[in-house]
Amino acid sequence: MARILIVCGGSTKGQTGKIAGRIAQKLRDRNHTVEVVDGTHLPDHFSAEGFDAAILGAAVRMQKFPQLIIEFAKSNRTFLERVPSAFFSVCMAAASPLPDKRRQAQTWNEGFFNETGWRPRLASSFAGALHYRKYNFLLRFMMKRIARAEGVSTDTSRDHEYTD
Repeated sequence: MARILIVCGGSTKGQTGKIAGRIAQKLRDRNHTVEVVDGTHLPDHFSAEGFDAAILGAAVRMQKFPQLIIEFAKSNRTFLERVPSAFFSVCMAAASPLPDKRRQAQTWNEGFFNETGWRPRLASSFAGALHYRKYNFLLRFMMKRIARAEGVSTDTSRDHEYTD
């Protein structure tokens, strides 16, 4: 079976890591060996060599991907192009009932591919979660405004999971 690397980053409340963990478990259920790495804790001179496939996952914050994932994709582009590879982004735009907002998530992915020069074989955007109860007052206020614009729940009395 294959040895698969999953590198994720940019999540403030752990949703990207949660999605990476779910993907890893599905792959392990198929007898693959999977290593999930938080991109913020990569050791110096980390090498992706030795893996048979790779998946990168990143949260979108303020319409941007985390620099650490961008740099990882750039510095490992040759490897990522040589093996089967995939990319997933996590953003609330993917949960929007508004088609233009959902297309916006794909536009951000395209910008990532253009910036890094890497074109994965498979790419997708997953909806995240609104952890209203974990947010401080200011972040809750800001996320509620964003949620209203995206057409998702603004009920701050509970958290909302949109990842399918």
